[in-house]
Amino acid sequence: RETYIFELELESLIKAATRNNRWNIKYKPYSSTPFLERDIAFIVSKNSSSMSIAQIIKKAGKPLLCRVELIDKFESSQLGKDKISLAYRIWYGKKDQTLTDEDVQPFHENIRKTLVQTLSADLRS
Repeated sequence: RETYIFELELESLIKAATRNNRWNIKYKPYSSTPFLERDIAFIVSKNSSSMSIAQIIKKAGKPLLCRVELIDKFESSQLGKDKISLAYRIWYGKKDQTLTDEDVQPFHENIRKTLVQTLSADLRS
């Protein structure tokens, strides 16, 4: 059997664990109203960053857009040279109201229009 001996400086550990830092944890109450999900798929240049595309979607979908997530990435020579197909899932919501399709449609259309204008995206859905 091997035996190990170690010494802990508890004072240093406690000091490190309780120090002030510049992070402020913020909690948001969870909405009691359901989210409305929509997917959007399009073809763009392979050079397009999925993170920058997500930022474009977030900006265009304000204030109802709650979350955006890349759900599919497809590469094929059938799409064209240096092209890629991306699909994103978008969650819309409002904490004090259940949204309808009519509420969300203008925001979703704005996202579609913005993707075409800024990325020359070829919309698939």
